[in-house]
Amino acid sequence: MKAFIYIILAIGFIVFFQQSPVYAIVILAIFIVVFVFFKFKSSSSSGNGIMSFLSGKNNQQENKINDLIMLMMIQQLMSPSGNNNNNSNNNNSEINNNVEKRKQENIDYIEKIKKETLELLEDD
Repeated sequence: MKAFIYIILAIGFIVFFQQSPVYAIVILAIFIVVFVFFKFKSSSSSGNGIMSFLSGKNNQQENKINDLIMLMMIQQLMSPSGNNNNNSNNNNSEINNNVEKRKQENIDYIEKIKKETLELLEDD
């Protein structure tokens, strides 16, 4: 639900930004200042000062899960087609061959239609 609200806010901001970018930037700056103010106020009340504000309130388990998710994302970026790169290369070459065959078939068909059309025009 929280993510849905963020998406709606982002879309609304983009629409508003297209109409008047200066006001949109001013409003965004105000929201950021208010957010930092309340975040700093809540972190200073916990007694840790600025370090609590910068580090947030993540516990050790959440940090491990975040690290695991980050590693999985990096792994996906490093090998976008999965573990079998050779298979994807073979599939790409087969796709390219199929595309070339289709192009040639289309060219042949167009030539055939041209010839038939010319023959019909010559008969008249």
